Amino acid sequence: METLTRTIFLPIILVMDAWIFQYLMSVYYGKRRDMRVCMLLFASFLVFAAQLYSHEDIEMLTSMNDISETCLQLTFVTQITIIGRAVSVKVKVRSIVYLTHVAEVFVFLNWLTVIACEVFVFLNWLTVIACVFDAAGIITGNGFQIFGNVLESVSLVFVLVFRFYYLSISIGFRALVAERKAEFLVYVLLVFHELPFAILESCTGISWEFVQAIANRVLMVACILLNVRIKTRGTRSSYTVKSAKESTPPLKPSHRVYLKTLVAKATSSREGPASPDIPKLRVISGRSSTVLVDTNSTM
Repeated sequence: METLTRTIFLPIILVMDAWIFQYLMSVYYGKRRDMRVCMLLFASFLVFAAQLYSHEDIEMLTSMNDISETCLQLTFVTQITIIGRAVSVKVKVRSIVYLTHVAEVFVFLNWLTVIACEVFVFLNWLTVIACVFDAAGIITGNGFQIFGNVLESVSLVFVLVFRFYYLSISIGFRALVAERKAEFLVYVLLVFHELPFAILESCTGISWEFVQAIANRVLMVACILLNVRIKTRGTRSSYTVKSAKESTPPLKPSHRVYLKTLVAKATSSREGPASPDIPKLRVISGRSSTVLVDTNSTM
């Protein structure tokens, strides 16, 4: 069973890991001088590089898969760190934009989130080093594997909470519930993706690690594709508005004069007839007085 799962699922895992590395490289290559982006790209490289040098020994293969999964989790947490720091920099101009106590609370929460992200990144890198030592036979035992599994679960829950907390601030809670149901469902499935396979392993006595690895990659790729779809939709709508503005021809001078004339006529029709000037008023008042005098004299 283990040989069959390795033969079927390991090439698929390798292809998905390589695709994730290419996607992150295409997105973050322009910011490669940032230290956190370098960590992100290096971790995404280790995701599939660890699978390239897998050994036929099942213990070595399992250790390499642990390195790959830990680095895959590290890419998510590092992206959250980059987003959190960018949000904190923008919200820090609170004296101009918000000037309320709510803004202070949001700034405080964002800084706490950034600090928590840094802690999770540090712990994940410790887990990667521990997995490397375990694969090399320097350190043995199940303690690091248990620590890595617990850290992976806690980190996934943290990614879920941070992402949708950030989206609720950005687009509002109602819009989040109305527009991001599918994304929320995929992230929840990603958080609990190990649970059904742990139940299957306890019931059947067979290791489902590589099937679980496929499920992990599929859900992460689904999260990435949903984000790409949302970004593409926003870019397409903004491009449509921009192209519509650019396609409208500018008005010629004659058209502008005609438009001003129409506006003047419409304004005058709304305000009523124009008031006569002062000389005309004098003539009319003189005639009216003459008529009145003549009428009185005839009586």
